[in-house]
Parts: sequence; C-alpha cells; structure tokens
Amino acid sequence: MKTIEEILYNKDNLLLVWQEPRCAIDASGVEYTANVKLSTTVQEGIDIQRKRSLERGIKDVSSDGDQLFEFMTIHWASTYTNDESREISRLLTKIKKLEDTIEELDENNCRMSRKVRNMEAEEEERTNYKLS
Repeated sequence: MKTIEEILYNKDNLLLVWQEPRCAIDASGVEYTANVKLSTTVQEGIDIQRKRSLERGIKDVSSDGDQLFEFMTIHWASTYTNDESREISRLLTKIKKLEDTIEELDENNCRMSRKVRNMEAEEEERTNYKLS
C-alpha cells in the first residue's frame, strides 16, 4: 500500500480508481447491483475533494495530502498506474465472459437434464405399456 506522500510524489503516473453501485436488471428481469468502475487522475481527485470541502464550509483546503486522504477515504479509492488500470479492465472483461459462459453451460445442463428425464419417463411409459 502506498502512503499519501508516495501517491503525491507519483501523482502524474497514478490514477485513483473506485467503484460505485448501480441498480441493474438482467435479460431475465432479475434486479442486481452492478459495480461501475470510475477513475480520475490524482490531481483531479484532490481538486474534486477541495471543491466539496469548500462547499461543506471547511476554510483551510490548501493541503493536497489532506484532500487526497479525504477523497480516497470517502470513495474507498485505490491507486493504479494507467497500465495496471487497463490490465484490470481487461481481466474484469475476461472474468465477465467466463461467468457468462458458465451461466450458459448451466442453462444447457438444465435443459439436457430435463430432456433426459423426459426420455426416461417416456421409456418407462413404453415399458409399462408393453407389460400391461
């Protein structure tokens, strides 16, 4: 974990990244919470927090470190380089595709199980019919 001082020293090479929940509905109508990934530069995060602090009536907003700490605390933000952020996005996309594939395979498995049960029931009916 980087200290505030380390982040400020490297602020030109780092992004602040956090997630915010959003209500969503999947294709079958089921509601769920989607996590939207947001990012900004360290300097923009400091400036955003500085404005919010002034709006809340805080007079001394000159410390970048204090504003950065406040922003990161409020948003549970982490720091990443641009390359790390791109790699995380790529991996999250890959994970989502894998989850979709697993869900599709589960649905196919359920359909196949129903077909097998139906075929077994039909076979049992034929057997019972022949016996009677």
